[in-house]
Amino acid sequence: MRRICGIVVCLVATLGAGAGLAASAWATSGVMAWGQNEWGQLGTGNTKASDVPVTLAAPTEVAAVSGGGQYSVVLLSNGTVKTSGINFAGQLGDGTYAESRVFVEVSGLSEVTAISAGGEHVLALLKNGHVMAWGGGGDGELGNGTYSGSDKPVEVKGLSEVVAVAAGNRYSLALLSNGKVMAWGNNELGELGDGTTTGTDEPVEVSGLSGVTAIAASGPALALLENGTVKAWGDNEDGELGDGSETGPEKCTVVELVEKKEKLVPVESEAPCSRTPVTVSGLSEVTAISSGAEHGLALLKGGGLVKAWGDNQQGELGDGSEAGPEKCPYEIQGEVREVPCSRTPVTSGVSGVTAISAGWFDNLALLSGGTVKAWGESGEGQLGNGTRGGPEKCKSFVSFGGEGYFEITSGCARTPVETQELSGSVAGISAGGEQSLAYGPVGPLVTGVTPGVGPTTGGTHISITGSHFTGATKVEVGTTSVSFKVESDTLITAETPAGSVGLVHVRVTTPSGTIEPSAANGASGLRYIAGGAPEFGTCVKVAKGTGKYKNGACKEEVSGGNDEWTPGVTKTHFTLTAGETVLETAGKAKITCSALSGAGVYTGVKSVGSTTLTLTGCKLSTSKCSSAGAAEGEVVTSALEGVLGWRSHEAESVGLDLSPAGEVGSFMELKCAASTVVVRGSVIVPMDTDSMAEASTLKYDAARGKQKPEAFEGEPKDVLEASIAGAAFEQAGLTATVTQTNEEAIEVNASV
Repeated sequence: MRRICGIVVCLVATLGAGAGLAASAWATSGVMAWGQNEWGQLGTGNTKASDVPVTLAAPTEVAAVSGGGQYSVVLLSNGTVKTSGINFAGQLGDGTYAESRVFVEVSGLSEVTAISAGGEHVLALLKNGHVMAWGGGGDGELGNGTYSGSDKPVEVKGLSEVVAVAAGNRYSLALLSNGKVMAWGNNELGELGDGTTTGTDEPVEVSGLSGVTAIAASGPALALLENGTVKAWGDNEDGELGDGSETGPEKCTVVELVEKKEKLVPVESEAPCSRTPVTVSGLSEVTAISSGAEHGLALLKGGGLVKAWGDNQQGELGDGSEAGPEKCPYEIQGEVREVPCSRTPVTSGVSGVTAISAGWFDNLALLSGGTVKAWGESGEGQLGNGTRGGPEKCKSFVSFGGEGYFEITSGCARTPVETQELSGSVAGISAGGEQSLAYGPVGPLVTGVTPGVGPTTGGTHISITGSHFTGATKVEVGTTSVSFKVESDTLITAETPAGSVGLVHVRVTTPSGTIEPSAANGASGLRYIAGGAPEFGTCVKVAKGTGKYKNGACKEEVSGGNDEWTPGVTKTHFTLTAGETVLETAGKAKITCSALSGAGVYTGVKSVGSTTLTLTGCKLSTSKCSSAGAAEGEVVTSALEGVLGWRSHEAESVGLDLSPAGEVGSFMELKCAASTVVVRGSVIVPMDTDSMAEASTLKYDAARGKQKPEAFEGEPKDVLEASIAGAAFEQAGLTATVTQTNEEAIEVNASV
């Protein structure tokens, strides 16, 4: 039952697969991150979420990663630790309580060999077998003899000869070299496994365990034994113990804060649990384990199969079942509800797995080929498959700080889907709260192609920018391999082959593999266009009889004309203004803004860039809408760029296709009350201005979410799509009459 979501952050933890790897591995590794980024937990330097992996420029020489609740932890090969994200409990460990959007170094740590990030606290295993902890602390999960937190690492009392650590939901585990397990922190549901429900701020021994080879902590606590079986203890409301029991095996008293007469009142109830370890049914030859918020995972020897048990509201089991395979009842403020679950392990739909990691309500699996598959909740893009609204829909119940329980619908995958934008050389993974992490030798990442347009005849000299190009063995433009020159680790030059009208992608291959472009990430895009037109430029008077064109439109060629065409724009800046602007989905949801303003620059004879639109007075129905960091009712788009194309070649009718810079990420993201709105894709506006003008009128026109036009001639549909409150993306249209004012008179010429 999801009663653990607080007002600020859901207090859930996960031990990611790879979080306990030795610090000597993969000295040239980098980090790839995706999913929620509200607090900067992806380490990208901003708060922009991503539904495909983003390769980070830093840190490098990464040996392990671990995702916590809205923050991330990275272990470097030199034994130091870096963190990014939320920091209200000191979980970044840098001596402050300020969040960070980039990775910062944890204070005073060295010779770290393993890390584990919990909901609000982190554990670090040192080379000498001792354990350091920081963050949280309110439940004694730091194990330093106090119930207070710390913004810097403190030593866990009385521990030595530790070989593995696991930070859970307000509790902690440590595996000793003798095969025994120690635990400390919250014990409301028997998480410490010592036969009581009394918490402690110092380590105590988990009852009846020996011969343990691995541990995992989040909702259920798990221990892998040397004979390949698994023990579990703690919460069992959704079958998390995997022992087949429906009402136990014991009962633990749970205290919840419930709103009564506008006050939060503690209310006691009983929940199924086990205060000591019980055997997870039907498991043998297990090689790895991982614990999610309300489910467990086990990796089996031979074939790399995965078993899962517990909650299945978001498809966490990965077996494709929607209504089961069982039902687990629980009480929600006096009302009994049933949710899909499994009280014993079932087989997930994936094989060839070498590592597993359970997040809050999602899972990652690393395959033998170095690629990654994911399943479960996808509402924040944590599956990395290019969507936040699918591929399926799942319903679940959540509680927010005593305000009651709500049924929500969000995107999910009930069977594993492939995570995109990875090179196939991933060495380790970690599923965090609602973000995901991977590390390994970083593949060649293409972040731009200049120029981004060229004629179908080919022969365009292009600069391919990105990272990790050293040692490149192949460059492809579309499906054609081309000759190239590696200028540096971040630059390759090449020449385009002949192609067909439309968008293709540029791929670079190195010994680390190839990062395949996805539909959600077109930074590697190159657009082939027909002929040499259209283009931006100026048509000006020249000495009589020396020009190429008959008149000031530079449209009709004559011998000895009075006008001449000059491609390009000298004064490159322009501004944009409009009155009422409406974004409407095909489902008739409308976001209406009272005004629009913006600015941009001409970046070439066929393109514009560095364009940002600011919309004010924005509402969805009666709810005011704002983007992150903007004023109330104000929405700011991502950085946008545009390219000219043919609406009709025969009619010499052109348009401008405006999309996110590099076609990466969303067009804009905003919140309307509690509903998150994500708009992606691009929008085409007619731009038929075959005469010189300092100002022109651009009419974006749509009806019932259908843009006019929806595509350039001979090219696939290229439109905006919107997802509201985690629902599936649906086509959307933009309606606005925009005045574009230039610094000088220019023309869009469709005749040169």
